[in-house]
Amino acid sequence: MRDAGVDGRRDAALDHAAHVDADCLLYGSIDLVSTDLTTIGGWPVPRTMLTLAPMLALVLLFVALLWKELKIVAFDPALAAAMGFRVAIVHYLLMGMVAGVSVASFEAVGSILVVAMLIVPAAAAAQMTDRLRWMIAWAVAIGAASAIFGCLAAVATGTSVAGMMAVAAGVQFALAVFISPKQGLVTRWLRNLSLSVRIAAEDVIARLYRNEEQGSGVRVQGSADGEQATTGFVRWLASLRLARRDWVRQDRTGQLALTDAGRHAARNLVRAHRLWESYLDTHFDLPRDHLHDAAERMEHFLDPQLQEELAAELADRAVDPHGKAIPPREEPS
Repeated sequence: MRDAGVDGRRDAALDHAAHVDADCLLYGSIDLVSTDLTTIGGWPVPRTMLTLAPMLALVLLFVALLWKELKIVAFDPALAAAMGFRVAIVHYLLMGMVAGVSVASFEAVGSILVVAMLIVPAAAAAQMTDRLRWMIAWAVAIGAASAIFGCLAAVATGTSVAGMMAVAAGVQFALAVFISPKQGLVTRWLRNLSLSVRIAAEDVIARLYRNEEQGSGVRVQGSADGEQATTGFVRWLASLRLARRDWVRQDRTGQLALTDAGRHAARNLVRAHRLWESYLDTHFDLPRDHLHDAAERMEHFLDPQLQEELAAELADRAVDPHGKAIPPREEPS
């Protein structure tokens, strides 16, 4: 015979147990919003708009009124406190607005989409720009695109609308991580590759120019191997850059020599190198055998304006610390 006391306690526990509806708590009912209508001024509108529309207006008003305070408290609370802002009050107001938006959105879209839209569009927007105004615009655009494409994908695949919207937001975040203009991984790789190719090509013409100065008649092989540390792919791209800019010509034996355009570019590069060596020798107490490596790196980043400033400061110097003449600057013909 079953214990009546145990059965009674079990029944009482079942009576008080809360039923967790995954569809309501996790996924929401965003696909059914258009069917749950109410009437305002004779016009049928979704019932959730009675909550979400006032909350949207409140958020816009809050951001418009406290834009300056929100920026400074979010990014530099110490400076905000020093300027007399009530940091704690602004912080709790912001947290209250976030909580209010979350609660107002749970019934319509569920927790999955609320969490996804709170985090993913902003994170993706931060990859696209460093300006806060543009970051907000990007976040709004990414959120809207997630809603549109997520809904279309859910209809096409017959899956949860809220879940597919979260997936669409995640896909956009992944794209931003890889191809954003400033911080994308692929963009950084291409930018670094372009810099490596430019340096490798400039190293080749600088070597050719120095060989011409010495009158040794030594030339560089056609592989454009300017630096031993560069990969074969970088050397190949450097060769293409040299050919495209018409900086070098190749003779029948496969050796390279400077063209007029290449000689002009190489002269300005060597000029930058020797100006920087002279600047270091003048203003820093460094051994002269330590100057070349630093100038070898800097010569690729000294633009004509900076070269002229260095030349003006070193007007009394016509040769570098190693006794080699500093070429004059020449305009392209």
